[in-house]
Amino acid sequence: MNVHGSFFYSLDKIKFSGRIRRAPANFQGSFFNYVSTWISLRLPAGYDLVNAGESLAPFRYRYWYDIRKKDDPEGTFHIEQSYNGDFKETRQIPEAFQVEFNPNKSGAIVWESFCGYFAFTVSEVKKFDIAYDLPGADLREVHIDTKADIMKYGKTSCQTLYIAPKAETGRVKVYQKDEEREAKGQAIEKTLRIECTIRPRTIFRTSDLVTPQDLEPFATAAAHLNAVKIRAPTVDTSDDWKLFALSRLSPGDLEKALSMMDAKTKAKYRKQLLTDADTVSLNLDPFTLYAHSIQLLKPWIERQKI
Repeated sequence: MNVHGSFFYSLDKIKFSGRIRRAPANFQGSFFNYVSTWISLRLPAGYDLVNAGESLAPFRYRYWYDIRKKDDPEGTFHIEQSYNGDFKETRQIPEAFQVEFNPNKSGAIVWESFCGYFAFTVSEVKKFDIAYDLPGADLREVHIDTKADIMKYGKTSCQTLYIAPKAETGRVKVYQKDEEREAKGQAIEKTLRIECTIRPRTIFRTSDLVTPQDLEPFATAAAHLNAVKIRAPTVDTSDDWKLFALSRLSPGDLEKALSMMDAKTKAKYRKQLLTDADTVSLNLDPFTLYAHSIQLLKPWIERQKI
């Protein structure tokens, strides 16, 4: 288990592209059919092809497939093969493929099967989700301290907060993981999840040489992750009844109450509520977030041909 302060972190989803270098010798047919042949003959027991399609559009892959374990819609393994080309590369590239799945779900077994039957390299990690979990925390204790767009989704009893919901990189989701799992019939301890989608702009480097360009998307992501403040249920309010009352409001009601104050008073209480010694945040710098990502993505980074 990976640990950062009071938080546990993990890889929640990954999307990457690569090139097949060699298929098993007993796979017959043209190179175009290698992935299709693997799906037809070599899928793990209990897994099925549930959807498939074809496209001739540029910037797309010609063939795509969804593979899933029976009765497990969360574990979908999505793979595309044979890049159609684009304005710079007009020829079709049949050995090119792209994969998207959650390595914590049952789709990971399909990925292991793919690795067992093909020699390949990873060309690029296109995007991934990194998740930070705080055991015992409650969404009702969360305050979002940011100038970025904020969106709320879902019922009050089971709500998800979004920071920068339309951003290509650095979009953050905050939700009660135990309630989300309970809805799926699974019981886990009370856990607050803070999840961020990152689109790296360069090939990952495992060396100490990290450029400002490497860190740029991680700076945005770190700022949005740090905007999530988990307030203690109570604070030291012995000499200020207003602070006592404000500390017990939900994030939505707190924002409403602060909006009714003049600028000076609002700044005063916002600072007191969000800088209290018992307030918890991820407190990430871009390089630390980059290092966490390197650690989680190591199996894919090692397959990159740089």
